[in-house]
Amino acid sequence: SKVAPSIYFGDLTAHAYAVNAMTGELRWKVKLDDFVGAKITGSIVKYQNRLFVPISAAQNSTQTCCTFRGSVSAIDANSGRVIWKTYTIPQKPEEQGKNRAGVPLYGPSGAGVWNTPTLDIKRQRLYVGTGENSPSPAINGGAIVAMDISDGNIAWVMQASPGEANDHFNFNFPTSSADSLAISFGIIRLLL
Repeated sequence: SKVAPSIYFGDLTAHAYAVNAMTGELRWKVKLDDFVGAKITGSIVKYQNRLFVPISAAQNSTQTCCTFRGSVSAIDANSGRVIWKTYTIPQKPEEQGKNRAGVPLYGPSGAGVWNTPTLDIKRQRLYVGTGENSPSPAINGGAIVAMDISDGNIAWVMQASPGEANDHFNFNFPTSSADSLAISFGIIRLLL
């Protein structure tokens, strides 16, 4: 007998799901990021037997700020097993200072992937747009990031406003750019 197709989707707690398209029965569920505010806001893209899942997040002023890094995960469409996960900011955040309330501020952070990845099959690349960095240093925020489909390695980055980081709710934590443009790529890119 023929196996029914699957429907793939993500939620606002960074879980990806596969359900039977005929019955709605859950086939698998996987948590792709443990950060409290992590979420999937872009659509999941399928190529061959892999799903490419973008991860973004929201932080609030009651949390130690800011430790989240955007990412893309490639997962097996049949099992939900993570094949690779690439953070848009390769290095882990480190304490950069404290805000006026004495709360530690970490960076680099941010660069969430709020949008649906664009696949370039000819070049075997995946392109995503990132949101802003939250505090400095500003690395890969407000950028287009190209990743290799096979292993997730970052091939190149085009950061629209190098050095820019957003102060959000960090109570005047210094950023590296006085003339912040607040550039964030939250739309689908068209590949021509």
